[in-house]
Amino acid sequence: MTSVGAFGLTALLFGNGGLSGLYFVRFALGIFFAGVTTIAFAVTARAARDCVERARRFAWLTASMFAGDLAGPVLGESSRLLGASSPLAIAAILTVPILIGIGKVAFPIAFRLQPQAVEGPMSARTGSLILLFAVALVGGAGLATLHVLLLLSEQPGGLTRQIVSWTLSACGAGMLAAQLAYSRGKRLSRNAHSLILPTLMVFLSSLAAAAYVRTTLPLSLSVFAAGATAAALRLVTSYLASRIDRRRIGFWLGVNQSATSLGQTIAPLAIAGLGVSGKGVMLLLLAAVSLPLTLMSTAESRAQAQS
Repeated sequence: MTSVGAFGLTALLFGNGGLSGLYFVRFALGIFFAGVTTIAFAVTARAARDCVERARRFAWLTASMFAGDLAGPVLGESSRLLGASSPLAIAAILTVPILIGIGKVAFPIAFRLQPQAVEGPMSARTGSLILLFAVALVGGAGLATLHVLLLLSEQPGGLTRQIVSWTLSACGAGMLAAQLAYSRGKRLSRNAHSLILPTLMVFLSSLAAAAYVRTTLPLSLSVFAAGATAAALRLVTSYLASRIDRRRIGFWLGVNQSATSLGQTIAPLAIAGLGVSGKGVMLLLLAAVSLPLTLMSTAESRAQAQS
């Protein structure tokens, strides 16, 4: 409840101040959003009666997050049309009924929940944990790289504003579609490890294609694929993190969220150091990271199949 309420209050301040104020508000919103998502996944994992239900609930929870990403621009524009000083005014107002729902329904239920032994724990070998959180980091970094480079391309000789808008929408649609594809839960619960390798390969291939394609349809398809696979990686890593230790679900989900956020942080900083001309270099570096991750993923999948 604290994170949701603080998020709503901070959202009202967005856009009311100079550049330093904007950085501060963005930083605060990130903290509160991360708190909300980690707790939501932890409560969802504890409430599941079996592994399929946990996977299904994770898919729908992540789908709701990405649906919010798609609705965000509409809510922001609506806030401006209504004369609000903050583009996040409507989003802030929506936190009020959410807080009421948490206080009346979710909060009492969460205190009565006990960790469910829905399945055996995931292998806690060092290699398994490194693979899991490295995939989460690369997924966050790759998607952040793609978003920043698309926005930087809106300049003379680059992509037009309309093309950038369409491709960002395609990315959001791909992220939502990926969650719906796993919404039944069975495929994720049974084959989570084996999904990492093909998803990672498609993700990095899509990033490489998006770095050089400049016509609308091929670019939109590349960005759609990148968004869908990045969202799938986030879902898979969250699900596997929830299986490491059922007594410390919140801790491991927090570590996984931290890895994703770290990738989203270091990618824009690296781009700022390389400059716009370094876009190809940045994406190629991400593609190079895929080799050790692919090898580790293959070895882990074989180990899980034999166990």
